[in-house]
This record gives sequence, C-alpha cells and structure tokens, in this order.
Amino acid sequence: MKKTIITVSFCAALGCAMLPSCSKSKDSKDQSSTRQNAVLQSGRNATRDEIRNTSADDWFDRVGEKEAALGYAPNTSLNALIKKAGESDSNREEIIQKATEIIDNSSQNSFKRWQCCYVLSGIGDKHGIPAIAQALKDENATVRGVAACALGQFDDPSAKDALIKAAKTEKTPDVQAWIQKALDGQFLPKKQ
Repeated sequence: MKKTIITVSFCAALGCAMLPSCSKSKDSKDQSSTRQNAVLQSGRNATRDEIRNTSADDWFDRVGEKEAALGYAPNTSLNALIKKAGESDSNREEIIQKATEIIDNSSQNSFKRWQCCYVLSGIGDKHGIPAIAQALKDENATVRGVAACALGQFDDPSAKDALIKAAKTEKTPDVQAWIQKALDGQFLPKKQ
C-alpha cells in the first residue's frame, strides 16, 4: 500500500502536463475535452475482489481512457497492477514481463508506456530496472522524465548508473531536471 501511494504521488509531482487530459491548451473551449477531464477527475477505485478476479492483461488494457470509461478513478489500473503483483510470484513475474514489453514497444501510446514505468517502480522488484532504464532512451520526453522518477525510487547501483548515463546525453531541460532530482535521491522511499 505504501509503495502505491508513493507511486501515485510521483504522477502528481510531474504535474498536469503529464496527463493526456491536460495536453490541450488551457484556453481550449473544446466541450468534449471538458467532459473527458470531468470523467478523469472522478470515478472509483477497484475493490480487492476486482483486483484479484481481473487478469493482469485486462488491467493493462484498461490503462488510460478505458479506465475512465469504465468509471474508475485515474491511476486505478496502475495501482491494481501493483497490488496484483503482490499476490504471488507468478503474478509479479507476469506483470514485470508485460510492463517491459509495453515500454519496449514504441507503437504503444506514450501514456501507457510511462504508466508501466510506474508499475515497475511500484512493484519495487529490481528485475524492472532494465526496462525503466531503456525508457530513459524513449523518443517521448514524458516517458523519459517518468522513467527518471521511477528509477529514482530504487536504491540500486544499476538504477543510478542508468541515470548517470542519461544525464550525460539528455537534451530536454525538464527531463534533465527529473534525472537530477532522481540522482539527488528525492524519489527514494522514506525510511521509517
């Protein structure tokens, strides 16, 4: 549960510009966009039974617009996948593999790719680090920025090495800032 809260707070920390519903200009009077924003801001979370009885593939499929269309609150699928990974080793391995495949597939939409970075960091398994590190090379700056934040949750030399390498080549100022924050330890879970 604690990891889930931390993960969602990173989404909030990256700001509204990271969410597809906020990608339009604030001056836009597009009514469908306004309705979509209202739907994305409301909704319910999944119950324990829904998480347990819904396959990981179905949760991955719901990431994004389907989630809102089904009446779920933002990030419900992300959080459900993290919780589902905690149910068993086989679930965890399946979710890590599927999230890795999505991150590596540039034909997947960028929202789903960066959500998968958070799924992997929320799970906290070091087997997810290579996929998140690969996302630091994504063509989409949002994916790269989220990957930096996600890697920043790992206290692991391979995560730090990937961040150091990315810091040397990243050209986008916002992404550079997220990489630096990750290197500074700003995203490490607080020790109790």
